[in-house]
Amino acid sequence: MAKTEFLTGNEAIAQAVWEAGVRVATSYPGSPTAQLLEALARQEGLHCEWSTSEKVALEVAAGASLAGARSVVVMKHVGINICADPLMTFAYTKINGGFVLVVGDDPGMHSSQNEQDSRCWGPFGFMPILEPSDAATAHAMTKQAFELSEWYQTPVMLRLFDKTAHMGGQVTVGPRQEPAVKGFTPDPNEYYMVPPFSIYRRQRLEERMGGLAEYSENSSLHEEFPGTGDIAVLAAGHLALYTRELAPEVPLFRIGMVYPLPVERIRVFASRFRKVVVIEELLPFIEKDLRAAGINNLEGKAHFKTYGEITPEIIHQALLAAGLDLDPLPVAAQLPAPVPRTPMMCAGCPHRPVIRILKDLKITAHGDIGCYLMGSYQPFEVFVSSISMGASLGLAMGMEKVQAADGAHPPNVAVIGDSTFVHSALPALVNASYNGHVAKVLILDNRATSMTGGQENPSTGKDVRGGQHQSFDYPGFCRVAGVSDVVEIDQFDYDQAKKVLKEKLEQPDHSVVLIATRPCALKYKIKEPHFYVDPDICIGCRTCISVSCPPISMQQYAHKPADKLNSFIDENGCVGCSVCAQVCPVHAIKRSEPGQQVDVPRPVGMPAEEGAGS
Repeated sequence: MAKTEFLTGNEAIAQAVWEAGVRVATSYPGSPTAQLLEALARQEGLHCEWSTSEKVALEVAAGASLAGARSVVVMKHVGINICADPLMTFAYTKINGGFVLVVGDDPGMHSSQNEQDSRCWGPFGFMPILEPSDAATAHAMTKQAFELSEWYQTPVMLRLFDKTAHMGGQVTVGPRQEPAVKGFTPDPNEYYMVPPFSIYRRQRLEERMGGLAEYSENSSLHEEFPGTGDIAVLAAGHLALYTRELAPEVPLFRIGMVYPLPVERIRVFASRFRKVVVIEELLPFIEKDLRAAGINNLEGKAHFKTYGEITPEIIHQALLAAGLDLDPLPVAAQLPAPVPRTPMMCAGCPHRPVIRILKDLKITAHGDIGCYLMGSYQPFEVFVSSISMGASLGLAMGMEKVQAADGAHPPNVAVIGDSTFVHSALPALVNASYNGHVAKVLILDNRATSMTGGQENPSTGKDVRGGQHQSFDYPGFCRVAGVSDVVEIDQFDYDQAKKVLKEKLEQPDHSVVLIATRPCALKYKIKEPHFYVDPDICIGCRTCISVSCPPISMQQYAHKPADKLNSFIDENGCVGCSVCAQVCPVHAIKRSEPGQQVDVPRPVGMPAEEGAGS
């Protein structure tokens, strides 16, 4: 029986995937879509997995589709780069079971290394692209995407943004409908993509796109909102919602299928107005196609940049510039400028002591994608490069080859997380041995994919539902790959870890893999007895501040000179990792003991905590 629930966009899609009878769901976690598979894993009747990479995730889902079952694969926009090789060819094959690719784009790069526009994969891969505007349309479009996939024998992309993935709304949900699994019948013309079979399938793509274009022209995925005046708006997704809220009296064409566009339907719509404003984030994807079709009364990127996120304020300003007479922007929408805040590692983060050691040793470190990239910011600033997942190894090897030819230089060290190493760095380590590179690799095994929410990964061996399987043997693999010197270190034994890192990383012509083994304090809720500062011993040297742990600050004490600041540790934030105590040169930082009442002065203006020091 249908009922109404309040769901986020991610949850609405997960619900629709379940209702559509999907048998296999795969993903590699990435914002803004990380929560989607987690929501789906709470359902029964289907297989869900965190795959080791987006490429593997797509291949597993594609295999399920070949077997005649509906499947879905979920990733963020840069994940398509990883799975593009199989995706571009899988798009040629016959779709035996409905196949949907859910991708989350990130205009403004809130949590990404670039802001590429995933719509470009549509014409490149001959795939239709649907773009929901809220949770309800996300739910409806997801179910329709599976039908489209089977009707037109095509993968279908469902494109989200941070807003559509995380906004909440009322969604009418229903029961699960399970289509029969069709099974797989071998046919080289349909599935074996080498010439001459792939040539045959390439010809079929033109027929498919023609059918999809006709479907788009008549589809209920698009919606027209009437209004007054001789200026109208074209928009898709959440930008259409923004427009409706800011200018409800302006005629609006909300595009639901952004590729292929309903060109003739839009032509008729546009002919009724003097001017049509096209609102789209990133590239002029819609505007360019419509202009190519001879629809010229458009204004789009004349008012909007080709980069960054489009906010309601930007739309309001653009519509005013286009000639619309609008009410002033509501006060609630006039948000104050954000206060700059440098990203930092959590209290007790196991990456902090490693990054601090690299800074002390003046190591040339190449970063990868993970929480440890907070080491790019002050006060560490240890990384000289960061491009994409798994790239740190190759970058370090290439730079090492050039610099080694020029004489003595600091070692080039690749710093990479456990999940990222398995994701895309395994071939690079094999390449190091095969091509005679001096590989200096530091794997930060914190037993979590922490940057996207602490998801499980091969280091734990646990799947998305918590089931225990085989965990990945990092030392064993590195040795098999050709690196004989593999050392595990405990970074919370700071001096010893620093000694080992210095010894191993500074050895010339010697490949080594070092594995730092402490787990993520946030995921595993690690909370040891906290540390406190004795201000009478503290000399205010700020050495503890240099580890950049959030609970540590410099404060004024009443019994100290007014111009003298000393360290203070907020016991509510401290998780007891001990790094600050280990670097303090005068041993002013001490660990509390359970049940111990520590009588130390508190900073000016800071009341005594009940049970402080216990």
